[in-house]
Amino acid sequence: MDLSSSKLSGEIPSQMKNLTFLEVLNLSHNNLVRLIPNGRQFNTFENDSYIGNLRLCGFPLTKQCDNGLGPEPPTPKSKEDGWRESW
Repeated sequence: MDLSSSKLSGEIPSQMKNLTFLEVLNLSHNNLVRLIPNGRQFNTFENDSYIGNLRLCGFPLTKQCDNGLGPEPPTPKSKEDGWRESW
C-alpha cells in the first residue's frame, strides 16, 4: 500500500497492524507523528516506509519515543489540512 506524499497527519492507527495482507507499506513524506504501531506486518517494514515523517518514532526507526508516545501532534488548523488522528 503506497500512501506516500498523501498529506496524512496524526498518528498511524494501531488497527492498521491487523491488515495482515500488507506486504509493502509506504507512508513516507507525510506529517505522521508519535509511535509506529508494533506487531504483525509492521515488524517487517523498514525505515524507508517512514522517511520524511520527522515526528514519527519507534521501531524500525532509530529515533526512540519519549514515554512510548513521542511528541504531541499539532493542533489541526482546519478540516482541509488532511487526515486527522483517526483515518
